[in-house]
Amino acid sequence: MAKLENFGFPKANPDPAMVYRTLRYLEKERFVVSKWDTKGTGPAKRNYGLTQKGIGLLHLWAESIVMRKEVLEKFIKQYRQHFKNIR
Repeated sequence: MAKLENFGFPKANPDPAMVYRTLRYLEKERFVVSKWDTKGTGPAKRNYGLTQKGIGLLHLWAESIVMRKEVLEKFIKQYRQHFKNIR
């Protein structure tokens, strides 16, 4: 969860319950697998990794984001042409 900011998510702390619910769903659907890491001190940690199915989903998500970005860029271009004095 600490690394979500690296992907552009707001600095606000994510809701851990929401993150883990999503991870459990992704694991149930076989997009990710998890295993417990009991090495070191402190409580055990659950590590997650993408499956081949998960990698395919990731590619679809990325493609969808690219398409949305293109639509938004076209919108902004039209908006700025119509409202030239507004930035």
